[in-house]
Parts: sequence; C-alpha cells; structure tokens
Amino acid sequence: MSKKTDLRHICLFAMFGAVMYASKVITEFLPNIHLIGMFTMVFTLVYRRRALIPIYVFVFLTGLIHAGFSVWWVPYLYLWAVLWGVTMLLPQGLPVKVQVPLYMAVCALHGLCYGTLYAPFQALAFGYDLKQTLAWIAAGFPWDVTHALGTGDCELLSRSCIDRLHEPYRAKLIPDYALLRERALEAGASAFVISGSGSTMLAICGSDSAAHDVVDAVRGSAEGFWIRICSASGQGARYLEA
Repeated sequence: MSKKTDLRHICLFAMFGAVMYASKVITEFLPNIHLIGMFTMVFTLVYRRRALIPIYVFVFLTGLIHAGFSVWWVPYLYLWAVLWGVTMLLPQGLPVKVQVPLYMAVCALHGLCYGTLYAPFQALAFGYDLKQTLAWIAAGFPWDVTHALGTGDCELLSRSCIDRLHEPYRAKLIPDYALLRERALEAGASAFVISGSGSTMLAICGSDSAAHDVVDAVRGSAEGFWIRICSASGQGARYLEA
C-alpha cells in the first residue's frame, strides 16, 4: 500500500469519525434513535481493525465538542470498542438473510447493555465492590421512567411503573384504589401509581384525549376525591430565586 493510499484512508477515516459525531448531534432530538452502533458495525465489517480509527475520532470529538472530557466520557474509551470487538468475532461469509438479523440483534443488544457497560468504570472510579456495582446497575432501572417520559414511549412507561414492592401493601390502605386503577387503565392510561404518601393517585396518559377519557371513566366511581388534569413540564430542572 502506497503512502498516497495511506493518506487517503487517514482522511477517509477522519471524515467517517466526523460523520459519526454529526449523526449523534443531528439525531439527538429523536427518541431512541442513533446511528453510532450501525456505523461502528459497518466500518468494522469493511475495514476490520482499521475501523478503530474512525471510532476513536468520534470518541475524541464527543469529548472535545459535546460536553468535555469529564467522568461520563471515560467509558467511551471502551464502550464502542466492545461493539467493535464483538463484530470482529462474528463469522464472515454468512448468507445475507442471516447477516441482517444477526447484525441488528448484536447492535440492539449492545444498546440494551449500554448502561451496564458503564458499571466497570463506576466500580473502579468510586471503589464499588461487586455487591455495590450490581446495586448501581439495578438503581438505573427506574430511570426508564424518565427515559420513557422524555421519549413518549408509553409501553416502556407502563412496564417501568409496575411496583411489586410497595404498592400491594399501600393500596390496601387507600379506599377504592383497585377500582380507580382498573377504570383508569381501561380508559387508556399508560400507568397508574400511588404518589407520595398515598394522598394522591396519578394516572399517566400519553395524550390529552386519553387524559380526558380517564377523567370521564373514573369520575363518579368513588366519593371523597377530586380530579385534575396536569401537564408535564418540558423545561426540566432549573434554579429559582427565593
């Protein structure tokens, strides 16, 4: 391979890394969609070991431009290399009808394990033992609720709000809880939970029409409570002057 060809590939890989970073920025407003995993696998299948060059160009640009080389960025040094390594181990020469679902499954599995892959760094950085590391991983599951609210994934929200630890015992202390929950879910609520000490029950709906349907369904079902439709704030956390 000539020096000219080497230089051409270096420029090409740099451009690929920039494309990976640009795709991350462009697709950030879309729920549960990014192209980094796809690019990582495609570059690996074509360029094999040299695919690490565009991958780490992307990693460097993410730290340099996106949010700085802070603690959250450190796992990027191995997160995408894991997907690269798994892709390298996949057998070559498979039929196309096998390749497509296999590559999609590997990419999806990497995405599902993304939070768990952060755990080794967390353990090393903060001195967690195995038990603490597993607890840290488990503690991340409730963030599915925040993720679901942010992306509008009502199915994920419904699964995330299943409470088998507290609700079965607390629900017995709330008059008509079972009836109200049943009617709200039947009317289209994505989730129905006990809020705070139990003085409030919260039906989470995916649209204004669903919220009004739930109000119509539960109104008159029981006595001694009032109903109000509230909208979630899109501003997030902010500092307010006292």
